[in-house]
Amino acid sequence: MDIGIFIGTIGFFFVLFLLYSRTFPVIAQAEVKTILKSSGEKYKKLRDGE
Repeated sequence: MDIGIFIGTIGFFFVLFLLYSRTFPVIAQAEVKTILKSSGEKYKKLRDGE
């Protein structure tokens, strides 16, 4: 009985996780790095008063 509840809980979690990962938009790391790098350089220029 207890093992069935435990396995059912794990199964339910994985089903919800797979549904979430299917609908979550995938963001490429290279794009994020490019965006952060360009925005960081703009902030430095504004901060230094150039």
